[in-house]
Amino acid sequence: MATESTLNNRSYPAGADLSGTQFRFVKLNTSGQVVACSAAGEGAIGVLQNAPDAVGKAATVAVGGQTKIRFSASINPGVAIATNASGDVQTAATGNKILGIVVENPGGANLIGSIEFQPQAIVP
Repeated sequence: MATESTLNNRSYPAGADLSGTQFRFVKLNTSGQVVACSAAGEGAIGVLQNAPDAVGKAATVAVGGQTKIRFSASINPGVAIATNASGDVQTAATGNKILGIVVENPGGANLIGSIEFQPQAIVP
């Protein structure tokens, strides 16, 4: 079972229909709206906590702390992670922006586990 602790949440306007993006990495567009991460290894502002279904609706984003998130594969606790092109957790690779570490491995792809969201440097 995925766990969370006290999160540092922020609210931003959604830049798209994000109803299928809950518990995935998100970023800000040039208008300051939340949109889904769409490139593997890119930076993220946080993890979407709700599922706004239209542009302009409030998107609640965890910008720090232990949060639930969707995994792309089984990844062991303590491993540095990044986003894949769908906003799911993947193991950080060369050139990826490190977004945190795994806290709880859900055991496979498309399952919800837990991470400590701590944006850091790029993997050399």
